[in-house]
Amino acid sequence: MSDSQKLTVNLLRIFDLQFKETSPNSDLYCRCTLMPDKSAFQTKLVKRNSNPVFEEQFEFDCLDLSKLESRYIEISVYEVDKVTREDCLGMFGHKLNYQNIENKKIFLKEIKPFVRLSEENYIGDLMFSLAYLPAAERLTIVVIKARNLQGLGPDKKLLPDPFVKVCILSKDGKKLKKKKTSSQKGTMCPVYNEEIVFTNLKKDQLNDIMIQFLIYHDSLTNRELLGSFSISSSSRGNEYAQWKDMLESKKSIAWWHSLTALNSNVDSDHNLNQNFSINNRKNSKSINLFSFKPKPISISYKQAQALGEHP
Repeated sequence: MSDSQKLTVNLLRIFDLQFKETSPNSDLYCRCTLMPDKSAFQTKLVKRNSNPVFEEQFEFDCLDLSKLESRYIEISVYEVDKVTREDCLGMFGHKLNYQNIENKKIFLKEIKPFVRLSEENYIGDLMFSLAYLPAAERLTIVVIKARNLQGLGPDKKLLPDPFVKVCILSKDGKKLKKKKTSSQKGTMCPVYNEEIVFTNLKKDQLNDIMIQFLIYHDSLTNRELLGSFSISSSSRGNEYAQWKDMLESKKSIAWWHSLTALNSNVDSDHNLNQNFSINNRKNSKSINLFSFKPKPISISYKQAQALGEHP
């Protein structure tokens, strides 16, 4: 603890990191996030290996010590290639309290393997990129592709004709703008590579909107909803990381995101109500956290709560 009112986190190294697929030309990086504030840093890229060394230090400003025990550090490990950032390899959370920050302790933590939604709830993934140009007040979304969509019919074996509808919603769920891609015939893994542009969006408006993706089967008689995904400034995890990249990065990077189910009777004018929370960053005092021992990770906030890693 120091008088500078900063939390210092030293990210040292990972041991015995496990990989999902063979991709020898990819790189690794870690994202360190103070939750629930969502202020974040990420390490430099290192070449893919099972025992990467980072040895980087991050300082978080404005940590309100009176609320210290309601905060935690979340470390996420990502594998990245030249085109896309896939799902993270894993993550873990470390609760903050006075006992574990006063003496510059070195922590060895197990990285939890990335766990997708349970198979019975898994309905596919969508890849898209986001880019925002403040000078032109222009938001550009490239819908790239989807994978593992569910089929149609009682046995889910009929191939759908999927298209993606992209909506800009206000924080009270009102639809402000909407556009859609073309439909792809008879496939559960459609490829679009289509650019959707929304104009007249001021930068300060971005905190008050949500981008909603709805994947439908294109049919005149039964426009069935195959899955949905939403992202905003109040998102967490990978969603928040992509939103932050949209605001700060000069290049557009594509991410995969898992779809969720909505009411199958929802029509094309469906509005999704969602509460938008504004990030409030509090004043803070200094702290030193030091290492962890990772194996692959990624758990949801609720899963981490169950494991006792999150407040």
